[in-house]
Amino acid sequence: MVECSLEMRGRKPRPMRERLLAKVQRQEGGCNVQDCLSKKRHVSPRGEANSQSKLTQESVAVIRANDNKKTISQMARELHVSRAAVRHAKDGVTWK
Repeated sequence: MVECSLEMRGRKPRPMRERLLAKVQRQEGGCNVQDCLSKKRHVSPRGEANSQSKLTQESVAVIRANDNKKTISQMARELHVSRAAVRHAKDGVTWK
């Protein structure tokens, strides 16, 4: 678990820093980092839930069921993704 440290380490506090520290101290539950971790907001979305995903669950199933009928390059061209994306989906590096 990440711990919040509010000590100033011997430096003279700046007005903005003082306000931020006071805000953190007032927060219910302590630190924003702890709050994010407890609500699992630090985890990036996987699969189709990721807004940057170009593959779908169906296309990954097709890639994995290919049985060497098409090359990785051919599948990548058809799906408009890189060869690495196809290889990683097939090997389970991504899309677990």
